[in-house]
Amino acid sequence: MTDLFGHWGPKGYLPERPTIFLIHGAGGRAELFNCQRRDLDQEFNVCALELPGHGDTPGPGLDRVDAYASWVAAQLDKSGATPAALLGHSLGGAVAVTVALERPDLLTGLILMGTGAKLRVLPAILDGLVDRFSDTVTMIVDFAYGPSVSPREKALGLEQMKAAGPRTLLGDFTACNTFDAGDRLGEVKVPTLVLTGEGDRLTPVKYGQYLADNITHAKFQVIPGAGHLAMVERPDEVSAAVAEFLRGL
Repeated sequence: MTDLFGHWGPKGYLPERPTIFLIHGAGGRAELFNCQRRDLDQEFNVCALELPGHGDTPGPGLDRVDAYASWVAAQLDKSGATPAALLGHSLGGAVAVTVALERPDLLTGLILMGTGAKLRVLPAILDGLVDRFSDTVTMIVDFAYGPSVSPREKALGLEQMKAAGPRTLLGDFTACNTFDAGDRLGEVKVPTLVLTGEGDRLTPVKYGQYLADNITHAKFQVIPGAGHLAMVERPDEVSAAVAEFLRGL
C-alpha cells in the first residue's frame, strides 16, 4: 500500500474491504475524524487525508479548490485503493465535488458534509486572518461549533485551527471564497449523500438542501443537534449515516 499524507484507521488497509477517504475543512487535520476512523474501521478501509500545509503534510497550503482537488486526486491515484468513496467536510466538500467532476473514475460515491455549492467568506474574516489572526480564529470556532460541544473539544478545535497558521488558513478561506460549482452540480453522476448539521451557522441547512436538489439522485440528511463540526459534535450519528450509505454502494 502506497504511503499517503493521511491517517488510516486502526486496522490499516485490507484490500478485500471497500475504502473511504476523508477530507477536512479549512485549517483542519485528520484528528477531526478520529471517531469516524475508529467506527468505520470495523467494516471499511478509512483514511483521513491531510491537505498540504495541514497536520503532518508538508506545505505550503494552497489557495484554490481546484489545486487542492488535483492534489487529492493524485493521492487517490497512487493509493492503489480506487475506486473509493470520498467524504469532504466544508472546504473539503468543495474539494470532493471538484474531484467528482474532474476524476469520477476514482470514485464509487461522494459524501458532502457541512458544505455548499458556494462558500462565500465575509471580508471581515479574510481581513482579520491577516490583521487579527487569533481573535478571528476564535470567532470562526465560536460560530463553527454548536451548543452541545464539550469545552474540551472546542478548545482542541481552536488549537488545531491556530496551528495551521495565518498563511495556510488565509489560503483555505480564499479557496472557499472563490469556489462556485453551482452551474456544474448536475454533472456529478456518482451516488451522493449530503449531510448537514441542524444548527450549522456557517453552511446552513439550505446549503445542503440545494446540493441535494441539484445533484442527480442525491440523498439528504440533517444531523439533529449538530453545528458545523457534525463529525465531532454528533460522531455516532455521522458514522452511522456514512456506514449505511457505503453499504448501499
